[in-house]
Amino acid sequence: MAWTKLVVFAMIVGFGLLLVRVGQMKLRPDAQLAQAVSPRLSSLSELAKRGDLLDARHRVLATSTVAYRLLVDPTVVSDAQTIAVDIAEVIDADPVEIDQRILARPGRRYVVIDHELDDWQAHAIRQANLTGVGLQAHLVRHYPHGEIGAGVIGMVGFEHTGLGGMEHLFEATLAPRDGRLTYLRDANRLGVLEVDEATVPEAALALAPRVVVFTNLFRDQLDRYGEVDTVAQLWRTAVAELPKSTTLVLNVDDPAVASLAGDARGPVLTYGIEDTSVASDAELGLD
Repeated sequence: MAWTKLVVFAMIVGFGLLLVRVGQMKLRPDAQLAQAVSPRLSSLSELAKRGDLLDARHRVLATSTVAYRLLVDPTVVSDAQTIAVDIAEVIDADPVEIDQRILARPGRRYVVIDHELDDWQAHAIRQANLTGVGLQAHLVRHYPHGEIGAGVIGMVGFEHTGLGGMEHLFEATLAPRDGRLTYLRDANRLGVLEVDEATVPEAALALAPRVVVFTNLFRDQLDRYGEVDTVAQLWRTAVAELPKSTTLVLNVDDPAVASLAGDARGPVLTYGIEDTSVASDAELGLD
């Protein structure tokens, strides 16, 4: 009887300790556990571009791209005395001019240093990760033919809405509608995203991907992007600006895709119908 009571008591104590441990893991998990059980869904805000205007021969009359403003919050930078020099080194600019822009707005927490950075500058700012320095995405409207037909085409205002001509007439159709991109991460917090072919440069800049896979380039959306050469040039620009740590995976059965290897700064892996090799996690940089 005494032995039975002892066993029952030990079971009760063990069960109580187990409940305490479960409660601790639930309320205050350690860092490793918190990472493993954190929500797997992530979400990104995606800035939509205004629709393109095309003529009867599918030539682009007006199109939009995503540009980035460079902002500084002087109240939270690591060193207000050197922040201008730090930014100038990253984007190859004049530190005196940057300092003057900051000093011209004393006490402000929103100081615009540059309204439209080059893509490589925006990428460099992201990589530098300077405290108090940020990027703000905004749309820029382009008119490839300049003043030709400007009276008919019209223009957009500061908020990227049509102010005249076809820009105003087709406002309801052309107006962008921002959305959110929700994706599932794996246990290592890695996400797999499929992006529109014409948004590859913006996606690469925003995500700094570890691996980029190009499958093929078809003439299936001429009404949106024009000739495939236009999209191919967008891809070449994006690939040339990817960091050296990004691995490129190319379908060599498509000549346009295979040619991207010449613009890559980092590792390149290839695949195709006749390619029987298998890339390991180590080759992709995922181990």
